[in-house]
Formats: sequence, structure tokens, C-alpha cells
Amino acid sequence: SSVEEMEEVIGAEGSEIRALITDYNLDNDENGIDAAQRCLELSSENIPVLVMSADIANDISEKARSAGFDFIKKPCQVSDILDWLGADY
Repeated sequence: SSVEEMEEVIGAEGSEIRALITDYNLDNDENGIDAAQRCLELSSENIPVLVMSADIANDISEKARSAGFDFIKKPCQVSDILDWLGADY
């Protein structure tokens, strides 16, 4: 799954992850917040996380922020993501 691949990349020795961008709704009934939290547990780095979703009915933005992550509502502009990346690069 995409979550397993993400965990492999972050857990790989010598990998340098500078940011993690994920959609909230993932395959196999997984969500991006839980997946990002699992991946951050594998990393010794403080990686900034951006959660994206078009679904605002379930307070996803609040859940993301409670986890210490940033949130952008979809659809968004590429410039929104680049601005977010610029804050950490």
C-alpha cells in the first residue's frame, strides 16, 4: 500500500525526508493523519506534515492541527503548496 511504501522510505537508512504531504483519505480505510504519525515515529527528524482534503465535514483540519500538522483544503493551488514548502526550506 502507499502507507507501507512511505514507511519504507522514511525508515530507510540514509533517507533525507524534508517534508511529508498527504491526502487525508487513503486506500484501505487508512487516513493521512494516522499514516503520518506512524511514519514520524520511524524518523529521528522533525518532519513538517501537510494534510490535504476536500472533505471538511468531519473536522479534518482540526484533527490535523491537533496532531501538530498543517492543513490545506482541496482543491488548492500549486502556489499554496509551494508557499507551505517555502516556510520549511
